[in-house]
Amino acid sequence: PDEQVPTGVAHHSWWVLYTYYTDAVREELESRGLNPRRDQGGRYDPLDSYHVLDPDGWDLQLAVRLQD
Repeated sequence: PDEQVPTGVAHHSWWVLYTYYTDAVREELESRGLNPRRDQGGRYDPLDSYHVLDPDGWDLQLAVRLQD
């Protein structure tokens, strides 16, 4: 009857950085008690990134776009 159907779902938030040092980013995330998960994109999404969960369980992604 009056049931509302969602029109979209946010899967995660992400930020693209201009400079990105993979080891330094991983070490900083770990030093803050986070558990970074590496994601290197794919053929059509050339990026290098880490995913972490925020305190509310949201998936946050920090990434650098690789040059084509």
